Amino acid sequence: PMYQSIAQVLLLCLGFISLSLLLARRMGDAMARPLEYLQAAAERIKEGNFEARVRVEGDAEFKTLQNAFNTMTERIISLIGAENDKATLESAIELAEAVQKTLIPPSKTEQGRVEIHSRVRMADHCGGDWWGAIQIPKNDGSAPATLILVGDVTGHGIGPALVTAAAQGCLLTIETWVNQNPAYAMQVTQDPRMVLHTFNRVVYAAAKGSIGMTLFAAVYDHGTQNLCTANAAHQRAYLLIPGETPGTVQVMPVGTSGKALGEEGELEIGQVTSHRWPPEAQLILFTDGIIEVMIDGKNSFDRKKFSHLLRDLGAKSRGSTLVNALWKEWESVASKVPQQDDVTLIVCNLKKVA
Repeated sequence: PMYQSIAQVLLLCLGFISLSLLLARRMGDAMARPLEYLQAAAERIKEGNFEARVRVEGDAEFKTLQNAFNTMTERIISLIGAENDKATLESAIELAEAVQKTLIPPSKTEQGRVEIHSRVRMADHCGGDWWGAIQIPKNDGSAPATLILVGDVTGHGIGPALVTAAAQGCLLTIETWVNQNPAYAMQVTQDPRMVLHTFNRVVYAAAKGSIGMTLFAAVYDHGTQNLCTANAAHQRAYLLIPGETPGTVQVMPVGTSGKALGEEGELEIGQVTSHRWPPEAQLILFTDGIIEVMIDGKNSFDRKKFSHLLRDLGAKSRGSTLVNALWKEWESVASKVPQQDDVTLIVCNLKKVA
């Protein structure tokens, strides 16, 4: 009986152990199955299938893990979409930047007897600064007049850049008109407000009044040495005229003020001003970015400082040398803070006639 009792106890223990192992195996399978599902879903995501999801089942701990996995997958899809949108936007911005560079003349160009030297820097990839120049033929056989324009569209970025594209198209249209219509060419030479009226209609049509543009127009008549200007709320230009004392120049503001373009379909432009541009004089055109460098709430490169530099540097420099010298002085101040606005600086001087 004792041996039988021992045998029964051993059989009972063996049966209990076997049952425990069987239950443990089944429990292990039940616990491993959700993990296998997670692993399989992770493998599909690794292969690029971001639609992979796992069924939410099992104990609360597994449900939490499964929900977290599905949420992570949704987040990955969202991030990929955002990156794709960002890449598309960056590509569009790069294209707009490349196109805008073609709208602005090179740093050195000639229009008739006027040499034009310029520096342009946008605050962003694209901007609202723009300038252009064309020749205006004269039907009396004399040297063509030269039209020079510099403008500044409100703000910077793609929106203003699109308006500058419209402005460039407008200038090309005017160039066609002055070459085909001598009467119109003569009118523009005497009254550059006609150009501003045309630009106003184009800017208004392009932005429907939501974006404005300042624009300064100057026409130089080589025969009379006369400079006619009209201004639509842009910064007044300067003429650097040789002084009576050798090595000195007189800094003379030219142009009046007025209303910005694009605010309404028809705009009344201010007066036309007329100035003599002698052969040794230079015309300075610019946008407000050059004279507005705010550091700690103070304008550290205002119009007064700019005019003093023109008087000092303009007495001994011309053309590209003067542009580079002025730009260097501006950069020495502006480099202390992030660029706040688009900047354009133009120096025009007359070529000597043999």
